[in-house]
Amino acid sequence: MTHFHPSQKKIILLSALGLLMSACTTKSPVSSADEIPSTQERLEQIETKITVLGKGLDRQFEKICSEQNAELNNKLENSRAKLSKSRKRNSELEKSCSDRAQASIDGRIIVGEIEEITLIEENITRSARIDTGAVTSSLGVYNLQVFERDGRQWVRFALDNESTAPRFEYRVRGRARIKQSAVSEADERYEIRMSIRMGGKDYPRQVFNLSDRSFLDHQILIGRNFLTDVAVVDTATRYRLKRK
Repeated sequence: MTHFHPSQKKIILLSALGLLMSACTTKSPVSSADEIPSTQERLEQIETKITVLGKGLDRQFEKICSEQNAELNNKLENSRAKLSKSRKRNSELEKSCSDRAQASIDGRIIVGEIEEITLIEENITRSARIDTGAVTSSLGVYNLQVFERDGRQWVRFALDNESTAPRFEYRVRGRARIKQSAVSEADERYEIRMSIRMGGKDYPRQVFNLSDRSFLDHQILIGRNFLTDVAVVDTATRYRLKRK
């Protein structure tokens, strides 16, 4: 479709008028005054046709403008959608870069207040509370039994409170006296060393004391003996390592 400028419309109308005027001119001179009224009628017909032609051009002009506006609006909406998508992608990239940039502080990993811990030898993954207030990491166990082997003290326990749950055995590495604010007397606990995995990295021979944590939300507690020189806790987040 052709876009007509108002000046072009005027030229077209004048050209059409000239053509129509030429068409009504005869080669032979007017022979009688009776032909004058007929010529006047023809001029009126020409003017009527020009008016109709002008209205038709106006409608065509408006149609062209409307179609062009619709096309421009469609392109504009597409551009806005692409811009919005691009901004969202940039925001995600910025967040990803920020997370990677803050992934460590002085070589220490950043962890949330709750993280997933895998007990490597047992091949068991549980949620763990990260507690900077606890001196030693703690593991909640069931059916704890103490026995001797080769003159050394060992412990046997399960990690689930079921009769069919597998039992695990560890040599006792020491004992810890844990003072809880709600209890007047200190609780003596056996200590063992376990290998754990957190955030895709293995940490062998970590000290855990064994306790009853069945009344708590998390079976594992990670204390300062692990966190020192290894991790920084961001208490505003949870499962921070799992998102990476």
